[in-house]
Amino acid sequence: GVKKHIMVDAQIYKDHVSHCIVGTFIDLSEQKRTQEKLREREVQFRTLIDMLPAGLLVFRGSVLVYANKVALQILGADCLADMRDITLEKFVRDDLPVERSYGPGELYQAIGTEGGFGRQKVIRIDGESVVIERAARRVIYENEDAIQIVIRDLSEVMSFQQELEEANERLTSLSKKTLELMENERKRIAGELHDEVGQSLTAIKMANKWLRKRATQPAEIEKIAAIDEMVESTIETVRNISLQLRPAQLDNLGLVAAIKWQSERLFAENGTQVFIEAEGFPDHLPDELEITVFRILQECLTNIARHSHATMVEIKLEQDDRELLICVIDNGVGFNPDQTSRGFGLLNMMERAELADGKFGIRSVPQVGTEIRVRLPLERTEPVPEVAVGRSIGWKRYG
Repeated sequence: GVKKHIMVDAQIYKDHVSHCIVGTFIDLSEQKRTQEKLREREVQFRTLIDMLPAGLLVFRGSVLVYANKVALQILGADCLADMRDITLEKFVRDDLPVERSYGPGELYQAIGTEGGFGRQKVIRIDGESVVIERAARRVIYENEDAIQIVIRDLSEVMSFQQELEEANERLTSLSKKTLELMENERKRIAGELHDEVGQSLTAIKMANKWLRKRATQPAEIEKIAAIDEMVESTIETVRNISLQLRPAQLDNLGLVAAIKWQSERLFAENGTQVFIEAEGFPDHLPDELEITVFRILQECLTNIARHSHATMVEIKLEQDDRELLICVIDNGVGFNPDQTSRGFGLLNMMERAELADGKFGIRSVPQVGTEIRVRLPLERTEPVPEVAVGRSIGWKRYG
């Protein structure tokens, strides 16, 4: 009852006595089973290839001999016969001329042998263009040399990237507008504190002086003196708040003077020495850039005063035809940037630099000090280079 696959060969033999048929039987059952397994494996392999998320094309010379389902979809075809015009030349890099003819080896080199994906635009069979990534390699296909191209459709990715870039642009624009509104509001509040509240407190002080001249009772004189002290303290508080919101020096005397005032205000009590090198640096910059520089330095100096325990701070301001360089070095306790979470102050400086299309860099070594470098472009139409190590002021150990 066992089924066998056999091959039969028969011959008729005749002589003067008799004739007969001689047959040979060869059992092909094992060979048949092997062939069926190979066919099953081939079907499984082609099914697996068709399930790949990337397109797969195989060329012999310049002729397409195989394409999986994804490749057909990417190139807008229903079957391999629809892609008779798809040749290997379509996948030559954009910077190489397609007018000339390439040999298979040249095509392979032109498509790319780096092993990674190259990006290009190709024309589908319906005439529409599609952006793809592709990589090539040499393979053996049906016992012959061939070139295999793996392709991925980037149309959706490019669309997402464009949407993300547009969203980032809107977010950047909103952030810039928010900072602009904040600065305008700070300026307005500082002006009102100085003018309205300051004048009102001055009026109270003058009225209190009038009362002091007319007071006769010791209790009245003591109360008036207490009111005078409170008014003086409140005037000083209002002045400090007003200057913190918008230093008058920034508008009246310029950026460098405002930074000097900020340094004196922060380090007057602890005796930290501050050196400012700003030779040739302009007193006034465009409003938006000027407030960006001042706020970055204000935040930087505030962080040093609060956390570094530094005895020496060096501020260097430079300008060339393209950009501004801000460098602040302290000899404080430092920290490990890789192991320390960045606080709001550092994030605020980084965000302001990025919104101005600039670059923010920080280096710090525990018990040695910290260096912060910021580059801000004078014109936003050109890309801003990375911070150049060669221009670093260098580390100094003070005291």
